[in-house]
Amino acid sequence: MKSGRHCSGCGRKFPEEGRLRAIKLGKRIKCSVCGAKTTPVDTDICAKKHKGDALDDALARVEEAADPDWLLTAIEAGRRVALLQEELTTDDIWTQLDLSPSIGTKEPRAMGAVMRKLQRSGVVENTMRQKISGREECHRRPLTVWRSLIWGGLLDCKSRSSRVTTQPN
Repeated sequence: MKSGRHCSGCGRKFPEEGRLRAIKLGKRIKCSVCGAKTTPVDTDICAKKHKGDALDDALARVEEAADPDWLLTAIEAGRRVALLQEELTTDDIWTQLDLSPSIGTKEPRAMGAVMRKLQRSGVVENTMRQKISGREECHRRPLTVWRSLIWGGLLDCKSRSSRVTTQPN
């Protein structure tokens, strides 16, 4: 992100002349996007505030570039791994996908979109821990360790009990 000043309300960059006038006069200026009367904030603060938005945008672009059949297969592979393991990484899902090599993708970064979908659907949660990848093509980079919420076929009662329907035996 380039340096500059942004609206503290919506994060949009101010036009150069408005930014300079506001800095010189020490005044609050009105944002043309959100209408807030605000003092421009530094880019670093704005970038931290809107980091999640940028990540969502990037994951959406990567997901669009990936093969839709591969995405569905990868999500199902992630569900299978989450049923069998208490904790997992993307390496585990790639291993599961390697068992059925008929479907591939030109966009391996789409695995991030797969994990985000699994997280949002309540299959996994981030443990805030990392583990070194064992896959040669990853060059020992750190991977996020995910906790399965469906391990052993049981959903986490705290977060998912309202959505679970039980069937009689």
